[in-house]
Amino acid sequence: MEENKIFETSDIALAAYLLMKERKILKLTDNNGNGKYSFIFDNNNNRVEELKINYANSESRRFDGSMRIIKMMIKSKG
Repeated sequence: MEENKIFETSDIALAAYLLMKERKILKLTDNNGNGKYSFIFDNNNNRVEELKINYANSESRRFDGSMRIIKMMIKSKG
């Protein structure tokens, strides 16, 4: 695969956003078996950089941040 034709991220929220924006997941990799995964996306039209900026300014990012806060609150109560 050509480097500029793919995009890799371990950020689950960004991966979900890219999938929602119809980017195709090419591969899911387990980094050295440590339980941390990376998503490799098709970036044939080089649109991922634009989508990353859109994600940073989106309601989706704010929702994901709120979910993280709520999860931390639940864990701290337990």
